[in-house]
Amino acid sequence: MGPSSHAVTSDQLKRDIAATRARLGADLDALVGKINPATAARDRGARVRDTATRALERVTRRRRA
Repeated sequence: MGPSSHAVTSDQLKRDIAATRARLGADLDALVGKINPATAARDRGARVRDTATRALERVTRRRRA
């Protein structure tokens, strides 16, 4: 039986493992950020500020029109 065209070298496996670890690390960091109360509060505050800013801009545009 000859080598398959799907044979993977050890260097390819090492690169794949490193890339998978990096993706999993980024995913884990994102999850921690979502469940951390301080981060959640900061994100919520930013959304509230953005919503208020957009509302103020709409009111200001209507007054000018």
